[in-house]
Amino acid sequence: MVTRPLMTAAAAPTDEPDDQVSRVNVPLGLILLAGAVTALAGFWQHDVSDEIRGNALAVTCVGVAGGLFITRRTGLMAGMAAGHVGPWASLSFALVFGLGSLQWTAPQLNGFAAVIAPENVAKALELLTFAWGAWVLGYLTDVLKFAQRPATWLVDLAMRPESAGYRWRTSGVWWLLALGLVGQALRVRTNTFGYVTDVSASLTSFSSLGQIVSVLSNMGLFAVVLAAVKYFSPERRGRLAPLVVVSTVQVLLALAQGLKEGVAVVAVAIILSYGLVRGRVPVRMIVVASLLFAFAVLPVVTSYRVTVRGGGAVPSVGEAIALLPDVAANALGSRTASQNSEQLASRLRVVDSLAVVIQKSPDVVPYAPLSDLVVQPVVGLVPRALWPGKPGFTGGYDFGRIYYNAPSNFYSAWAATPPADLYRRGGTAILILGMLLLGGLYRLFDTVLRPQTDIRHLFLIVALFPVLVKHEIDVGSLLLTLPVSLIGVAIAVRALGLVGEHEQG
Repeated sequence: MVTRPLMTAAAAPTDEPDDQVSRVNVPLGLILLAGAVTALAGFWQHDVSDEIRGNALAVTCVGVAGGLFITRRTGLMAGMAAGHVGPWASLSFALVFGLGSLQWTAPQLNGFAAVIAPENVAKALELLTFAWGAWVLGYLTDVLKFAQRPATWLVDLAMRPESAGYRWRTSGVWWLLALGLVGQALRVRTNTFGYVTDVSASLTSFSSLGQIVSVLSNMGLFAVVLAAVKYFSPERRGRLAPLVVVSTVQVLLALAQGLKEGVAVVAVAIILSYGLVRGRVPVRMIVVASLLFAFAVLPVVTSYRVTVRGGGAVPSVGEAIALLPDVAANALGSRTASQNSEQLASRLRVVDSLAVVIQKSPDVVPYAPLSDLVVQPVVGLVPRALWPGKPGFTGGYDFGRIYYNAPSNFYSAWAATPPADLYRRGGTAILILGMLLLGGLYRLFDTVLRPQTDIRHLFLIVALFPVLVKHEIDVGSLLLTLPVSLIGVAIAVRALGLVGEHEQG
């Protein structure tokens, strides 16, 4: 059987080396590295604020330089358009750990950040410069290359290579959406419907359907990917209506749950689909989506959470959804642009987690066992239906209680970032070694997945994009998410097979 990719040869990004790209990327990356060294040297520094400013600039330079180095063969924008998470992650690192940290040049006197000494923020930023350098080195040297063959076998087991050229019918979009709605209904049933739930109960009693619910809920997101790929394909085999319908449903479901990330990932699915099919990054689309997120989604979701959680008893799902239109109208009409910008900047800043760990470990809080990075993914894979007494993992919640002294009735998904999680398990050496291996993991991910020739691989990229690019999840949870997401994609692919695999390219 002869198959061909969904995009035209002219549009498809390529991994073939481009000498002209290398002549631009490498010198520019070296210039940025020189800027990072200069910033770390701190010739102009007079106080801790200057030190934070210089170190934040160094982190930003290293993040951007890393993106240039790892895409030296194809170009930064081409690598991003090809669905490679490595360059996206490196630029995101520059934003959330670098530029986002500039807020610390002014004292943080409010909230839990007030417990962090600015000196530890400066130290955290200095460590992050070298940690990301280790990540880039791990990516460039492909330190996990030995795992490429078994990883490829697992991906091919989930998605049969011989079906790579199929163009799925539009009925597949509706079928995936229906499965996603079943997953959302189960979320309501199992008391895991986002912020419209009794969080205290969800932290102490875990549903045996948790993994099934998580897998099914992602089907709606895969429906967005499929509809977007069909619509953006050069032959325009798909209509706009399916994309609009499934995207709207997913956005409304995310808003009803009070989940900002749920809205953002819909935009990510559309952007990555466009980039892959058209062979270029939709910059204007990204700008528009970012503005809508900052000035519409963020204030609405924040106000909705306060309304749902601030009145004592948590309302039912139906009652909460009924509140959403009025909450949205009030939020959009009452908040100023400066308030939204300040909230977005605070939301993007994630250096705090490493800074507070440096401040407290190991003197106040002993180092956590390194073995947990293996135990958590292995235990997490076992279905709770087979092991009813399986321990639950509440990493973000526990991180807040341990390091920020948050009260037990304060429920928040604290950003226990990979650098912070690694440092709290052994200090600087574990941080550097762990980031080196994580760089190799990202390289393995970008090597094994082939969305240019098999669009189903984009399902897995989109499902894991928030985990791999946001830098807000601990390492154990990150490792657990990889196989769980692959299982979800395997189910989605087989579900698509039920509606027929007849429409070939």
